[in-house]
Amino acid sequence: AEAAVAAGAQALVSPAFEPELMLGERGVPFVPGCFTPSEVERAWQAGLRRGSAGLVKLFPAGMLGPSYVRSLLGPLADVQLIVSGGIRPENAVEFLGAGAVAVAVDSSRAVAVWERVRVAA
Repeated sequence: AEAAVAAGAQALVSPAFEPELMLGERGVPFVPGCFTPSEVERAWQAGLRRGSAGLVKLFPAGMLGPSYVRSLLGPLADVQLIVSGGIRPENAVEFLGAGAVAVAVDSSRAVAVWERVRVAA
């Protein structure tokens, strides 16, 4: 993380929640990856305390499905979730409809996902 910041990174993303990477107080937002409700809550609270982005990445979201996002956001309604891992054109709109604020996809699927989201909007 330190090397990425020194090289000019403007944000950091990880598949896991590592509290020492919460560098928000230095102007570098960190979006941690989480899987369980406890991880999501801890990461979100840490991001708010340290001035980070306040975003949490649910990873791997594809194996959990949109219903997990909906259930997770019931008691954690203030969390801003980005879903990642297994997001396809066929399910991206469903994840957004379940409450995710964004979907992360690999570049080979980006155009197809964007087209589905644009048409659904």
